[in-house]
Amino acid sequence: MSAPRTTRPVATGRGALLLLLLLLLTACGAAPDRVAAPSSSPSSSPSPSPSPSTKPVGRLLVIGDSFTQGYAAPGDRGYAQLLAASLGWPAEIDGVGSTGFLWPGPDGRDRTYRARIEARGAAGGPAPTLVVLQGGLNDYRSPRPQLTAAVEAQVGLVRAAWPQARIVLFGPVSAYQNNPDLRPLSAALALASLNAGVDYVDPVGDGWVTASNSPSYFIDDGTHPNGAGHAYLAKRLLAELTEIGATRVAA
Repeated sequence: MSAPRTTRPVATGRGALLLLLLLLLTACGAAPDRVAAPSSSPSSSPSPSPSPSTKPVGRLLVIGDSFTQGYAAPGDRGYAQLLAASLGWPAEIDGVGSTGFLWPGPDGRDRTYRARIEARGAAGGPAPTLVVLQGGLNDYRSPRPQLTAAVEAQVGLVRAAWPQARIVLFGPVSAYQNNPDLRPLSAALALASLNAGVDYVDPVGDGWVTASNSPSYFIDDGTHPNGAGHAYLAKRLLAELTEIGATRVAA
């Protein structure tokens, strides 16, 4: 007689239904949601890249004499125009030949820096963030104490007209043989800058023009720079302004 066969219970009815659900759930859990692999081909609608931050831009005002006017520079693009281009700033270049802090010019009109500062301040318009007062060369006739006092007063006028502007004095410069005559003028402006609390860029004291480079940078009159000289002055002035932080603009 054969031994009785043991049989496994077969799930029927409700048990079969539970087993089917369990199998379905297991199958779903084994295959998680698929994420499409990134395509190697460029997207037809790429996300826009973030726009670069906008760098604050200053505004330049230069008041000076024939150097600022661009005399003897190609296309009247003197040191001041080149400086503005290097900065990338809008600029007002107010250069009038044969004028100074005290010297009004040769035509009988008052073209002193004082008169031009007052006229610009009264006219309104966009305020500069940097004001450069250049010169002093044509004030050689003036007593030094009088020149110092005039420069201080004109710095005060700039402050009153444009209270937020940085003010820099840019002293006289000429061919190398004129350096001895320029030193007293430069000293008067240096004292004025100290008393007024503004920066002074001193080409004479800092030896910008030497016996070796002077012939390459000045025209035959021995006073005014040529095109290369204007470019040299612009480069040196930009370096000085950058070093003292005068080219930084608050956001």
